[in-house]
Amino acid sequence: MKKLKIFILFLFILITKSFAEVKINTPEIIFPVEVITERYEEKPTVYPPKVIELKVEIKIKENVKKYVKPILPLDIPPVEVFMEKPKTFLGLPKDNSLLSDAIESFYKREYYLTEDLLNKLLKYISKQKNYKRNFEGRAYYLLGLTKYNGLEKKEAYRYFLKGCYFPKYFPEKPASCKSAVILALQLGQYNEADRLLKLINKSIDTAFLLTVDYFLKEDYKQSLKLSKLYKCDELDIAFIGYCKYVKGFLSFINKDYRTAISYLEKVKSNNYKKQTTLLMGLSYLKLNDLANAEILFRKYLKDYGSVDKLSTYVIYGLSLVNLKKGEFNKALRLAGTLEGRDKLLAQSIYLKLADIYIKKEKFEEAFSLLQKSLKISTEYKEDIKKKLAITAYNRGKYKYAYQLMKDINDPYFKLFTGYTLVWLKKEEEAVKYLTEILDYNLPKKHILNSLKLLADIYYRLGKEKSYLDTIKKISKIDRNEARNLLGWFFFKKRKYREAFKSFVNPYMKAVSAFNSGDFETALKFISKLRTKKAKFLEAYIYLKKGEYDVARNLLVKLSRGTDKTSQEAGYLYAYSFFSQGDYERAIEEFRKFISITKDKELKKLATLRIADSYYNLGKKEIARRIYETFIRQNVNSKEAIDAAYQLTVLEMENSEGDVEKQILTFLKKYPSYPLADLLRLQLADIHISKKDYDKAEKLLKYVIGKDKEESDYALYKLAYLMYIKGDFNKAKEIAQEYLQKYGSGKFKVDILELLANIYEEEGNYTMSIKYVRKLPQTDNNIYKLALLYFKIGDLKNASYYFGKLYDKNSGYKNEIAYYLGLISYKFGDLNTALRYFEEATNSDDYKITGESYYYIGRIYQQLGKEDEAINSYLNVIYLYPDLKQFISKARLRVAEILKKQGKVKEAKKMLNRVNIKDLSSNEIKLYQRLNE
Repeated sequence: MKKLKIFILFLFILITKSFAEVKINTPEIIFPVEVITERYEEKPTVYPPKVIELKVEIKIKENVKKYVKPILPLDIPPVEVFMEKPKTFLGLPKDNSLLSDAIESFYKREYYLTEDLLNKLLKYISKQKNYKRNFEGRAYYLLGLTKYNGLEKKEAYRYFLKGCYFPKYFPEKPASCKSAVILALQLGQYNEADRLLKLINKSIDTAFLLTVDYFLKEDYKQSLKLSKLYKCDELDIAFIGYCKYVKGFLSFINKDYRTAISYLEKVKSNNYKKQTTLLMGLSYLKLNDLANAEILFRKYLKDYGSVDKLSTYVIYGLSLVNLKKGEFNKALRLAGTLEGRDKLLAQSIYLKLADIYIKKEKFEEAFSLLQKSLKISTEYKEDIKKKLAITAYNRGKYKYAYQLMKDINDPYFKLFTGYTLVWLKKEEEAVKYLTEILDYNLPKKHILNSLKLLADIYYRLGKEKSYLDTIKKISKIDRNEARNLLGWFFFKKRKYREAFKSFVNPYMKAVSAFNSGDFETALKFISKLRTKKAKFLEAYIYLKKGEYDVARNLLVKLSRGTDKTSQEAGYLYAYSFFSQGDYERAIEEFRKFISITKDKELKKLATLRIADSYYNLGKKEIARRIYETFIRQNVNSKEAIDAAYQLTVLEMENSEGDVEKQILTFLKKYPSYPLADLLRLQLADIHISKKDYDKAEKLLKYVIGKDKEESDYALYKLAYLMYIKGDFNKAKEIAQEYLQKYGSGKFKVDILELLANIYEEEGNYTMSIKYVRKLPQTDNNIYKLALLYFKIGDLKNASYYFGKLYDKNSGYKNEIAYYLGLISYKFGDLNTALRYFEEATNSDDYKITGESYYYIGRIYQQLGKEDEAINSYLNVIYLYPDLKQFISKARLRVAEILKKQGKVKEAKKMLNRVNIKDLSSNEIKLYQRLNE
């Protein structure tokens, strides 16, 4: 203890020295509104943020390259050069004559004759020994042109190739090589094109053909580099159109969208029009020119329809336009269309829209879209899990968020897990996570948040050493915060002078000064503040000093409003007359206050103060009637017990200071007092709250035996007492007695609910149903009735009552969908079950959501949609780790599908992690078969 005192002194000196007063926000303080000697203030609870922001970047695979592939240069013809005819006379020499005639017929477009003449030439050459002329090469080139014009592309390519590889030079050889390259590219013979390009002299045309070679092989980096060596208009005229297409395509891939548009809009060939329309639309979209993007996407769908593969990406582009324009319903409809064509693109829309909703803090909608994205693809599961966890947290669904967060190995999520546990009031568990993150290199604001939460937990748990250790750590980041926390330490111990020195907060300095009896110092600090709370305290101090007029002036101004402080100011204004002894005026002001206030608790206090005022005026009969009426109207409440105490004080003209003792003393002295039984009921409630059940039972039985008005409540309370004691048989017996004796009593509904609960806890669902049916048909009771029918296997009635609630669009809709899904599944209506289970995945209930994914998997598996089934099973495995039984079942079913697909090793891995204790007898048999 001595060490702790020394530590406190050291910490006090450390964080208070050399600090000027700093103005900071007034904490949220709840204080009693009646004038007392010492004001007790409650340290404001430190809460985690309501909304956490953490960007979980999902690198969405938009797969544009899957849809937009390089188009072959089919409209680039072979290189045609002028061929000079060899000289001949009277058909001699023969080879000259044959080649000359072939050239002439080619230019006359007599291609059959050209081919015939060239074949004769080649036959003639083949018979010659040591033929040294280059006519063979020229013949191959001309045959290539002839075959191309005859639409025999492969044959043309063969002859151009022969011409290029012909060992002797001839004038048309470079053209033959270039033509061979062009046709090699058109025919997908890229290796051959590579070899041929090495044989051609370097030129801008050669550079272009090499660009195309890399382009068609999808080596865009090298292709882009080469494309910078020339301008399209400098090339052979046949190359210009395709060059602009290639440069536009490469600019798009390189994210140079303006350049892409400048090239693509000049491409006129219909061979590329579909693709260029899409690429220009996407380029405008990337440049945020939504109007032009939409025009092009709609033009594509109008001109080319929505059936071909490329139109899928056009629809995707259009949905992105809708997202950017804020037309979310249109985007969702298009995403629905994409689901049947490309699940990844559909998922991309759902994820993008979820992010938009998160930024707009529409967490319900975001949560639903994230669940939807999980259903259609196996991609991004870990990242979606993180987004789901954050979204669940931001919706206030802390239990669900905790179950997702706790297994995520990331320092931020350890912090967030600590947050969820604080909200769930599991402080001891929260300490583990909040302490652990202190070892990570997180931003200071997160470390400070964690330390403040830890300090608050230690403060409330009374762990002084841990609290002071934490303050010391906080002082290294925020000394003012540390000073205020140390102030609360002293304040709690009622060491107000030390608290005054520690606090930086001027409000708490004023309160500390007030409690130490230094009113002037308190006023000095509080008068500088302009908040309602501060002014309320100022009025309070003036009341304490006896300066009523000053206090009332402040209170009148403060009471103009509907907030909590205004209501309390109105009450305290009336109370100021009571405390001054002006009871007539107090009654008048309290009545005015009751007529306008909306605060039920203050209204009750005001009613009691009116009774007190009449008592102090000597009008005891009026005071008695007010107390009696109050007790009857507020039975089983703290205020009723207070009123009972006041009533005993009134009758006995003294107070022993303890409610229980006071009522006991009074009852012993006046056992036949008219309201004695009402007091006995209040005393029984006190005994029950203290778990002194025997004393409570004795009092209740006594009142029941009197058979008076109070016996109704006493009999109900006795039945309830037996229930909380665990004596269900006795509770049921007393409840039945109540129904026979007070068929229409005030507590009939309470008795029926009690009986329904007892039978349900006993597992006697049929009897529970009997009593629930007698209750008012509220949504809660209908839901309970449906669940009970479901538990006994009466699916027809369960379906009826669940359906009744579902159609009302009640708050249980997602949970109801789960049960309706189970019922439809058991009836074999798979499509209806699927629809309900998909809706149930939006439930805030972790168990219902996880199990729904499992049943979605079962349905898809039974429908033969194995990929969809595996995706749903994987959702269970990766996102719902606490559902151990269903994880084993999901692993078993994935293994079953994988083995059917011939993926034996993968199936074995799945089976190795199945816990057979989680399986049914039929599933165990399946497990054994799969392991054979």
